[in-house]
Amino acid sequence: MQQRRKYRREYKLEAVQLVQQSNIPLSQIADNLSINDNMLRRWVKEHTESNK
Repeated sequence: MQQRRKYRREYKLEAVQLVQQSNIPLSQIADNLSINDNMLRRWVKEHTESNK
């Protein structure tokens, strides 16, 4: 069984900023970063909720 990958906070923040500041679809950004699009969607949601 594969171990779960852990991502640094800075990496997550950069990925979230890519989604928020570009016109590129989230799924394409996730694909380019080789991560699951649902995980990236969760990061965006968590970031948005923490900044309220």
